[in-house]
Amino acid sequence: MKKSKIIGILLFFCGVCAGQSPIPVIQIPQIPREVKENVRFRVDHGYNVGIIIGIVNPKGTDYYDYGTATIAGKEKLNEDTIFEIGSITKVFTALLLVDMAERDEVNLDDPIEKYLPGSIRVPTYNGQRITLSQLAIHTSGLPMNPNNMTVDNPSNPFSDYSVKRMYDFISNYKLQRNPGTRFEYSNYGFGLLGHILALHGKTTYEGLVKQRITDKLGMADTLITPNPKMQRCFAKGYSGVVEVPHHEYLSLKGSAALRSTARDMLIFLAANMGLENSSLFLASKAIHKSRHQLVPNMHVGWGWYIRTIGDHKIVKIFLTKVLTNVIISKIQIGN
Repeated sequence: MKKSKIIGILLFFCGVCAGQSPIPVIQIPQIPREVKENVRFRVDHGYNVGIIIGIVNPKGTDYYDYGTATIAGKEKLNEDTIFEIGSITKVFTALLLVDMAERDEVNLDDPIEKYLPGSIRVPTYNGQRITLSQLAIHTSGLPMNPNNMTVDNPSNPFSDYSVKRMYDFISNYKLQRNPGTRFEYSNYGFGLLGHILALHGKTTYEGLVKQRITDKLGMADTLITPNPKMQRCFAKGYSGVVEVPHHEYLSLKGSAALRSTARDMLIFLAANMGLENSSLFLASKAIHKSRHQLVPNMHVGWGWYIRTIGDHKIVKIFLTKVLTNVIISKIQIGN
C-alpha cells in the first residue's frame, strides 16, 4: 500500500494537497524558518515585490508575508490581498467537470460536440472524437494556445479573444494524432472545457464556480470580476519593474481567469485534503487520481499532477511559469 503525504502549503499561489487519505498532523502549523529566509531573500534582492505564504493542516493555518503589493506603494500583503491565481483556475474547472459527472449531468467520456452549438465542427482523427475527460487531462490533441489570437496587446493576450474566435479555431483545426494518446498542456482546451460546462449549466463560468464551489466553501473573495473592496486589495503585476495589466479573459475563462486570496486558497486546499466537511470532497478525491502517465514517477489527474517519490504520493498543482509576486515550492507535513 502506497503511503500518502499530507501536503498543505501555499506559496502564493501554489497549493499542494493530500493524496488518497489525510494523515492526522499533531503539530500546529508553522512556516519553517528556512522558508521565511528564502522569501525575504527573494524580495530583498528584487526577484519578487512581495510574497505571502499560507500553510494548513488539521490543527489550523499559518501565514507569513513579506514585501508589498506594489513597487511604489507601502501596502503590506496579507491573507486578504487579491492575486491572479492563473492556471490554478484549471483545478476549479476540473472539479466542476467531475462534480457534474457525479451528479449525472454530463458523462466524462462524452464527445465535446454534444455540448457545443451544432454549427461548430469539432475535429476528429481516425474517427476518434475529443472527450470532456481528455480536455481535463491535456490529452485532447488541442495545442497550448490557439493560433488565431491577435498581438495588439501582448501583455494581455486573451482580453479580446472572443467566443467567435474560439469557435472559429476549433472548427478549422486539424488534429495531428488520436485524442487521448499524448499529453500536451493546453490553455485553449481548459478554456473550452470551462465554456462547455457553463453552457451546459446555463450560466457564466464565474457563476458556475460561485454556485458549485466557492459559495459552498465560503470563499467569498474568489472571483473573476473583483468588487470595489477587492479592487483596493489587488496586488499589481510586473514585468521587471514595469507594471503590467491584470489579465482579462473574454472567452477562455476556465483556463486562468480566477482571482483569489491566500485565505480562500487555504480553504480550498483544506477541502481538497478532506480537512473540511464538504460535499465536494468526493469529487476532489476523484480529480486527484492518476489518469495519464507523463514520465515514470509523474502522472496527471483531472487538473492535478501526481508525483511518486519512493512510497509517498504528492498531489500538486502544475504551473507552466512563475507569476509575478509568486514563488512556487512545497513542504511535506506529517509522517
